[in-house]
Amino acid sequence: MRQIFYEPTRWNLQRLYPNEMDETLANELNEIKMLIHHLKEETFSTVNAESLLDEKMLQIFSKVRSRLEKAEYYCYCLSSESKDHSIITSLHNNITTLKDDVHSILLDWKKYISKLPVEIQSEWYSLSFVQPFTFDLSTSIYNDLENQMINVTKNELNQWEAMYTQLKSKLKVEFIYDDKKVVSFSELNHLAMNDDDPIKRMEAFEFQTCKLDQEKDLFATIFNNFTRLRLLQNDTLQQDDILSNSLQLNGISRKSLFTMWETIDNNFKRFSRYLDFKKNNLDKLTWHQLMTSQKDKQSKMSFSKAVEEIFNSLKNIDDEMANFALHVISDNWVDAEPRTNKPSGGFCAPFLSEGESRISLRYEGTIESARILAHELGHAWHFKQLKDGPSISFLEERFPMSIAECSSIFFELIFVDHLKTVTSDVELKQSLLNYKIQNSLNYLLAIRGAFIFEQLVYEKSKDGPLSPTQLEELSIESQKKAYGDSLEQYQPFVWIKYGHFYASTVPFYNYPYTFGYLLSLGLLAIAKQEGSEFSTKFKGFLSETGVRTVEELVYDYFTIDLSSPEYWQQSIDHIIKDMEEYIQLSTS
Repeated sequence: MRQIFYEPTRWNLQRLYPNEMDETLANELNEIKMLIHHLKEETFSTVNAESLLDEKMLQIFSKVRSRLEKAEYYCYCLSSESKDHSIITSLHNNITTLKDDVHSILLDWKKYISKLPVEIQSEWYSLSFVQPFTFDLSTSIYNDLENQMINVTKNELNQWEAMYTQLKSKLKVEFIYDDKKVVSFSELNHLAMNDDDPIKRMEAFEFQTCKLDQEKDLFATIFNNFTRLRLLQNDTLQQDDILSNSLQLNGISRKSLFTMWETIDNNFKRFSRYLDFKKNNLDKLTWHQLMTSQKDKQSKMSFSKAVEEIFNSLKNIDDEMANFALHVISDNWVDAEPRTNKPSGGFCAPFLSEGESRISLRYEGTIESARILAHELGHAWHFKQLKDGPSISFLEERFPMSIAECSSIFFELIFVDHLKTVTSDVELKQSLLNYKIQNSLNYLLAIRGAFIFEQLVYEKSKDGPLSPTQLEELSIESQKKAYGDSLEQYQPFVWIKYGHFYASTVPFYNYPYTFGYLLSLGLLAIAKQEGSEFSTKFKGFLSETGVRTVEELVYDYFTIDLSSPEYWQQSIDHIIKDMEEYIQLSTS
């Protein structure tokens, strides 16, 4: 590795749209709007003439989808750049409207094709230019009443999600920090979970809880409307339950999902040894203490050192991965500047038409920041394997969350394991193990609690909306079950803090993270054994994202049966090993 990066890098967004963001993007959306209008006219003419969709119409649709997708992700990137969100909100609303128009055209096409004689349908589908679009055009369609319900529900959910986002972003708390007397909810949450001073962390956590208690009525209204709309849609479409749609979108069977949860539950006694150890010398062990312990001992790591160690860690697995990570950073795909208006954590936005991605995070000079960088680089590696070929479905519609978190967590685990291997500093090893274990507990127990909570909410809400108190009681009940009632205090107002509950696209946004984490743990063990042979398989596996179910891909590429508890147990055994090593280092 030759390049040195002394300061956190800034991304280059101008390369995506060369001129001023609001003007260029507005012009781009106008051009897309004209193309959509042309498609509507062509569709009307084709249907009236009782002819078939031609190659040009399909190609224009695919181009519209690609350009609209690029605009949407660009707009998302701008949200971390601009302090004035009014322009971003306006652009986002325009994009949403255009996407609705595109979906409406596709629905008209599917309806028209479905009414054609079977012989003509078969002949048309056999044409070479139709082949890339066959799956999206031949999927089952709903009747007019059902489609009307789906569209109404989707639009309402989008509105409620926007309201949740706006309400949360406008929350201000009187809290003295760095000469500030008022901080945003995002800043306060970051302090509560990451400040070096444990007293300041706890104070921020308590202020945050108090603020959410004051605002809970409004959030409960939004939450109940999400639940109501999804239950109504589920009844109209006569689906088995709310979980069915999520399983289908994630390419996972019910058997595999609950096998994973049962294996986690069956291992709780093994986890409890670590929890009992954490209770030593404490009056009580709370969720906040458990998830922020040793934050005051965070190891520092410069941005330049982080890039070097991420490169070295990936090189142990595959040279191509390592060189790709270096390219992403040197080619200005990454905005790592630690600005206060950025949310905690990070994100990676794909621009498949450009063959690039853009990564945003707040690099704060710690190993935790370096871990987040490695995580987002894993997302970028995943997107690199995908091609922006002819398609009439948006990436979000063919990109299951169950795989979305796999590559990112894989990169993250490689990095942390590498650091633990190369250091002789016992305290640093402890700190790295602590990172890994806290993440494990979050994926296995906290998310388990969120899943149980969502199940209970949909069941209880069949009788009507739930009060803020009822929601909080169900949340605590779910956490107690997931943590085996082993903590003295749990995380209050999870149902407000977790934006995943308010994602308009799909319910049960939570379990794919646990799924991806345990899958990545198992794949890392295989990678260490197989080396370059694994890398070839992994690239192939990622490249088929959304093409086949996750279970098919995992079995075909790695001979892993996800419906069997053996695989999940092997991954959990790695977590238990980390816990045992942490206890040994702490007591020796």
